[in-house]
Amino acid sequence: MEVDVYVGNLAPLVTEDALRAAFTQAGHAVTRVSILRSSQGDRSRGFGFVRVGSEELASAAITGMNGIELSGQKLKVAAMKESSRPSGRASGRRLDEDGGYGTGGPRRNSKGKGKSKRRT
Repeated sequence: MEVDVYVGNLAPLVTEDALRAAFTQAGHAVTRVSILRSSQGDRSRGFGFVRVGSEELASAAITGMNGIELSGQKLKVAAMKESSRPSGRASGRRLDEDGGYGTGGPRRNSKGKGKSKRRT
């Protein structure tokens, strides 16, 4: 069974190919690499995932790659955590563009009606 490993603290210019090469050069067999990007401008969000062939290979990759420097930044490599947070669709809440829950929109005044009156 293939396992995804979290890789954080990625420099903005690190590509999937560069990340794959770093893992491969260190002796870790990688089946897939993905770096998450923002929806605006295709900028890196600073983290991604590397898929390896088994739990044992994932453990070896975590031990071997955590703290290794790539493009001037030390990688943070860790096991994937199960999310206890409900997805946006299941809970009826919308995720914002960064994948988190937003503030719920603009605030209203205390009476909830239109614009607040301005005293002169």
